[in-house]
Formats: sequence, structure tokens, C-alpha cells
Amino acid sequence: MRSLISRDKDVENVTWLLANGRLVTLTGVGGVGKSTLATQVAECNRSSYPDGVWHVDLAVLNDFALLAHTVADAMDLHDQSGRSMTTVLADHFQPQTALVVLDNCEHLVPACTLFVDTLLHAAPDLRVLATSKVPLHIEAEQVHDVKPLPVPEPDQTDAPAVALFVQRAASALPGGFELDDDNLKEVVSLCCRLEGVPLALELAAAHLRLLPLAELVAQLDSLIRVKPAVRATVDWSYELCTASERLLWRRMSVFEGSFDLAAVENVCASYNDIPLDTVPDVIVALVGKSVLTRLDEHEPLRFRVQETLRQYGREQLRQAGELPLVRRRHRNWYLNVAEQREDRWFGPHQRELSARTRLDHANLRAALGFCLTEPGESVAGLRLAGALWFHWIGGGQLAEGQHWLDWALSSTRQSTTDRWKALWVNGYVTALQGKTGAARQLLTQVDKDADSTSLAHTAYVLGAVSLFEEDLTAGSAWLEEALIRHGELGELDSNVIMASVTLAIALTLRGELRRAESLCCQAREACATNGDTWALAYVLLALAVLEVHRGALAPATALAREALRIKRSGQDLLGVTAALGLLAVTTSDDERAATLLGATGRVRAHLGLASGSTIGLRRTEQAIRALGGPAFEAAFAHGARMSIPDAITYALNTS
Repeated sequence: MRSLISRDKDVENVTWLLANGRLVTLTGVGGVGKSTLATQVAECNRSSYPDGVWHVDLAVLNDFALLAHTVADAMDLHDQSGRSMTTVLADHFQPQTALVVLDNCEHLVPACTLFVDTLLHAAPDLRVLATSKVPLHIEAEQVHDVKPLPVPEPDQTDAPAVALFVQRAASALPGGFELDDDNLKEVVSLCCRLEGVPLALELAAAHLRLLPLAELVAQLDSLIRVKPAVRATVDWSYELCTASERLLWRRMSVFEGSFDLAAVENVCASYNDIPLDTVPDVIVALVGKSVLTRLDEHEPLRFRVQETLRQYGREQLRQAGELPLVRRRHRNWYLNVAEQREDRWFGPHQRELSARTRLDHANLRAALGFCLTEPGESVAGLRLAGALWFHWIGGGQLAEGQHWLDWALSSTRQSTTDRWKALWVNGYVTALQGKTGAARQLLTQVDKDADSTSLAHTAYVLGAVSLFEEDLTAGSAWLEEALIRHGELGELDSNVIMASVTLAIALTLRGELRRAESLCCQAREACATNGDTWALAYVLLALAVLEVHRGALAPATALAREALRIKRSGQDLLGVTAALGLLAVTTSDDERAATLLGATGRVRAHLGLASGSTIGLRRTEQAIRALGGPAFEAAFAHGARMSIPDAITYALNTS
């Protein structure tokens, strides 16, 4: 995080405004420190918000329809019920005392205005701290204009602007930097000319590696006479860069959020003007000049361009006539990334692939947005949205996946393999949100002329839809067809395993336990051979259901716990709900069963599927008889108050 110098008075004022109002917007020019101040205010007041403080960076968001999804992602709040995500958030915050920081709202003001107004009306103890170059213009809004750091008076050495410059200069120079009688005049002059704007001070300090202080002051002084301080400093920093550094700076402006070295090499280099083997050195130079921020917490290493500098780079890219070309290369790279990860999903690296895809989420959004807004690119958007099925489903992004798939399917009507794939993937994510009618409408568009793989996957999803609708006969028939088709094609992946699992559950419910067990054992062996864990969890759950029907509760408990350990990230709500419900059924402790039933109900509220299973309803009746109504209700309410992580921890705790 960038250093915060002497903002105590601002922190105090904003804290008072939040205590006496519902919405505070920090306004000011780019680079003045709005985001840094918002972060400091949030950290200083964390104890005042027992239900959480959430920071949401909106700079990476260009599609206003995904505003609520972006907030939910930042909170790690998952919902697969098919409800509007704004409604989900309003319901979530309604009983809570919490603070949401919405950072960089200026390009989404109308959407932010409506969104914030909805949340504040729904949640009386919610506070929102926004940063924006302009106010949101909501009735409850209080505006705090963030000023630059105070600049020094003559002969003053302890002004905040001077302190920041000295601090950043000391970091930039190998031998450090100290304020003394020899450099005091130049430092004071520079801080005054840069008007105390933190970004301008940091950029200037970074260039002390290249220029003596006196020359640096002289160059900036001549520029600032004709331009605002921030613009003059950014222009000057850009001109001081080498040709390769300028090329990389402007091309990296197509990235949203963070990115890794491989992305830079493939999107920004290989144009015969930046040799690939020089890219790491150019990146190091841009980090040293405070253009790039290095994010050390990730492996492989990731980088980010400060938003004001990214916008400047985008402007330079547009003026150079390179924007469409580089955005297309950006799209090509992330399409390649998505398809490679899809190919590797059925294997031992699912956890890593899921984590890296979450990190790339903003750039995948940008690539999809380019495809669906740029003429002639919609076919690639269809291909990308379909390839990301593992992220939409395995990563708990069902609603956003449906958003992109709906858009892509409406953008091109030509019958192709990519369209048929997008249709069954969209049917899948729609069905998992409980919208089985809409799912059927999508799946019936995959006609008999579709490719064999799409027909096989469509049969699987239609089988799952039938089971969701409690039609075991139709579901079994579709699932049998899916497995026959996949077998003829010699295909084996996570979705083929899921077809086997779903059929095994249908057979179990029909009393055909021997064949159900055979299917599960084959699927379990395939998962073990290939290293798959996402589908394995469902295999274990299907085996647990089978053991419950045999009356073998101890093995069922062990299987359900093993599955829940795999799903403990909480992203796959269907798997979590199934595991919690099974553990409620298999425990002999009636109070624990009631608590787990309450927790299951809490998680199930975020799913769009039917209420409970027959065995779950039977266990509920048993617990009520054993405990009595009041004791059951108390234990059930305790479980229903648990967060998803707390419910998982409780269920896995055997003590």
C-alpha cells in the first residue's frame, strides 16, 4: 500500500461523517490519495463494524450489470439461487452492521447511485464509503473533498508533502536520501510546484535514480507552467522512459486488475519492437519508476498499474492507433488461457487452476466485453464463455456465467460447435440455479445436427434437470444416453464423471443399489487415476447416499466428511449443502442434527433448488420428537445463524 503521510485529520473527519451518516464519498483529482485515505479510514474503524469491512475496487469493472457481482466476489459471498445479486446483497446486509468501501466509482456513477441507494434502504446499519472524482448525488450522501498534502511554508521542513517525497526518494535511491541544507530549497520548491499531490510526488521521487535533484526540479518546473501538476508529472515520467518502457506502459493499459509476466510477454511484446528476453528488465525498470506495482503475495508474481497511470497509458495507446490490436491480442491470450485450463481441469491441478482463474477474473471479463462489443468478435466471445464452464460452475460464478453466455448467444445465431457448446453450458449453469424451465429451453436448441460431444453433454444436463424436477424415470433415461454417447466417443472428464454420479443417485433412489455402487466405484477410480477432486467430492456424496439407504450410517458419515473437506472453500454451494444435509441425517446426536439442519437450510437459501430430501425431512421429524419443539427450534436457529465457513467447520468438528 502507498504510504499515508499526515492524513490524521482527514481520517478523523471522515470517521465522524460515517458515524453521523450512511454514505460518505471521497472526491478529488486523480492521484490525490482518495483510495489510500479510504483504506486507512476502513482499517482505523474496523472494530466499529462487527459484521465486516469490505473493500471493492471498481476500477477494473466496465460492465455496470456486474456491479453487484463484483461486490459479492470481493466479499466471497456465493449465491446460486437465481435471484438478483443486488437482492442477495440487500438481504445479506439487512441485519448487519458493516462498512462497504466502493473504490473508483466515477465511470459507473448512475449504476453506483442506484445500487447504493437500494442497499442503504434495505440495511439500516450499513455504511458505504465511496471514492469518485464526482459525487454520487444520493440524498443521504456526505461529500469529503480530498485535498493534496499540505506543502511547506518558507524554511519549513516537516510539511507532509516534504515527508512523503523524502520517504519515496529514500526508497528509490540505493544509498537512501536525507533532507539537508544542500537540498532543502530544491525539495521545498518541487513539493510546492507539484502542489502536494501524492502521485506526482512519488513519480518525481522515483526518477531521482536517473536525474540529479536540481535537474529534476528544473525540468518539472518548466512543464508545470503550462499544465496541471499531475498531468505534467505523468507526461514527464512517460517521456523519461525508454522507448521500450513507453511501449510496455501503454500496452499494459489493456489489463484490468493484476496480471503476470506471461501475460505481458504475450500481449505486449512479440511485435518486433520489444524483444521477449528484455521484458523482465523493462518491467523491473517500470517498477522502479513507480509506474508498476509488484504484488509479492502471489506466485507466480503479479503486477498492477496504478489507475491514473493506466488511464494515461490507455490514452497513449489510443493515440498511437494500437488500441484495437492490443485489445485483440489481450483477448487471444485470455482465450488461450481459458482453453488450456479447461483442458487441464480434469486432473490434479484443479485447486491451482481455480485460484489462478479467480485472479484473472477481471481480465477474462475484459476479454469477454471486447468480444461482445467489438463488431465481428462475437464468435470468439461465444467460444470464451463456453470454455469457462469450469470457472462458472466449479468456481461458484453461476449468475455471472449466465450473464455472459446469454449475451454471447444473443450476439450470434449461426449454428456452430461453439454455439451448441455455449447452449449446453448455459443450460447447466441455469439449471444449477434452479431455473429448470429456462434450462430446458436452452438445451432443446441443441438439435440433432449438433456435434457428438455437445449432444452427450446435453443429455447429461437434461438428465440432471429431470432429477431436479424429481422425474427419476426421464432423468435415468437421459443419463443412460449421456454415458452411452460419451463411451462411444471415448471421452472422460469431470462432466462425464458427473453424469455417472447423477445416474448413480437416480438408481439409488430407485433401489438399484448394486449398479449404483458399481458406477460410483468406477468413477472414484477414474478420479483417483486422473487426480480430479471436484467431481470426486460428488462421487463420495453419491456413495454416502447409497450407504444411508443401506442403513450404514458410519461409512456414510466418513464419506460425507471427506467430500465436505474437498468443498470447504464454500464456492460450490450444491456440494456443501449435500454434505451438510447428509451429516445431519447420519449423526445420532439429535441436537447436532438440528443444528446441521439449520445450517443446511441457511446454505440452501442460496440455491434455487427444491426444499429438502425425503431423508432430511424424516431426520427433522425424529429430532423434533427427541428434543421437543422449543429445543429443536433453538438448535436449528443456531445452525441457521452460522456463516457458510462456520457451518463447514462445525460439521467437520468431531469433538
